Amino acid sequence: MNIFSILILPALLHVVYTDMKNYQVHLISLLTVALLASIRFASTVQTPELWVTILLNVVFVSILLGTLLVYSLIKRKKLTEQFAWGDILFLLVAVLCFSPINFMGFIIVSSITGILYYLISHNTKKTKLIPFAGVMASIIIINLSIDLLSSYSTFSDTWLTNILYR
Repeated sequence: MNIFSILILPALLHVVYTDMKNYQVHLISLLTVALLASIRFASTVQTPELWVTILLNVVFVSILLGTLLVYSLIKRKKLTEQFAWGDILFLLVAVLCFSPINFMGFIIVSSITGILYYLISHNTKKTKLIPFAGVMASIIIINLSIDLLSSYSTFSDTWLTNILYR
């Protein structure tokens, strides 16, 4: 068990709370999550694999943000009308929380959860905003909880290879 997995939970809970309540993410929360996630990552993953993992995740985020930018240009809207800066910055921080395959799964699950949140809450809330950073933080909290309570690791893709080679 990594102590940084436990220490990061309050900062993630703060992101969930502030984003769900006010559609804001405080910079101090982002920096705290980034710092603790970096230390957790560095203490869990070996150095060469660490940089490859970060690079692959950053490339994936760059492709996503590039696609969103092109979509925004076609729709003649600013990217920040589609996504808030807190969402974009939290997405970059989330790069430090997962192996590449787990990160792709995390993005898919977070996106589906965000859409479901919107569909369920759009009748009760007068806003069309989705607290995407809060949704992502809650998914990370679930992942870390599973990580802490089992042998599953967010930094390992061995679960997938075990399924594929059975």
